[in-house]
Amino acid sequence: MRDHLVIPDNQVKPGVDISYVKPLAQLIMKRRPGVIVLLGDVGDFPSLSSYDRHKLQFEGRRYKEDLKSVHKFLDELTKPMKAFNKRQAGNKKAQYRPEMHVLIGNHEIRIDRMAENNPELAEFMSLKDCKFEHYGFTTHKFLSILTLDGVHYSHFFPKNARGEVMQNKYGAPSARVQGIRQHASCTAGHSPGLDYDCTQNTADGARIHSLIAGSCYLHDEEYKTPQGNGNWRGVIYKHNVEAGEYDPEFISLERLMR
Repeated sequence: MRDHLVIPDNQVKPGVDISYVKPLAQLIMKRRPGVIVLLGDVGDFPSLSSYDRHKLQFEGRRYKEDLKSVHKFLDELTKPMKAFNKRQAGNKKAQYRPEMHVLIGNHEIRIDRMAENNPELAEFMSLKDCKFEHYGFTTHKFLSILTLDGVHYSHFFPKNARGEVMQNKYGAPSARVQGIRQHASCTAGHSPGLDYDCTQNTADGARIHSLIAGSCYLHDEEYKTPQGNGNWRGVIYKHNVEAGEYDPEFISLERLMR
């Protein structure tokens, strides 16, 4: 049985506080999970946003600066692991190499959509600019489903009540509904906050763990207004994952940084 460390949306962009990344990297090296999953929207990419283009707040945004923010986050996250493995290699000892995955979110996919809508940019920008593979992560397409030890992972699950995918902008309204529609243990990001449900059983008696967690950042988002930024922020540590079963541990950023 392996442990999974699940890291929800980071929404990294120029100017935001990412001081939580160092203690998060320390947590990884202390516990050594077998699997690390980034749920998507690692970067916010405000320079590619279509919602406030031509508005005053859009002035000064640059794609290269957005990328630098993502690279800094990934560098801080993996730096202790790289240093440890370098020492281990020098001493001819076993290295720590977890299975690492990143799910492309609706913010990263802005890169491909910008290139599609502006063919003249296609040779200058792509998802490869994020350099996820360089930092050791296997990249998974937007809304593809990654299955690890019986748990289904996706940035969000867009099935409706009939089990059909009718749109690709929103996920399930709650963790319980998500579990019913997927009929399997499933974990998504995308929606800020934390919603967890484990009240269902499959036909063979196994429990369905359904989780939606979409915020692992310290900054507030303007679009949520002052009343909407009190959502839970943190990471989820899944102990002993096997056939979709696990014991969840919810670690808030406040606890992590203490």
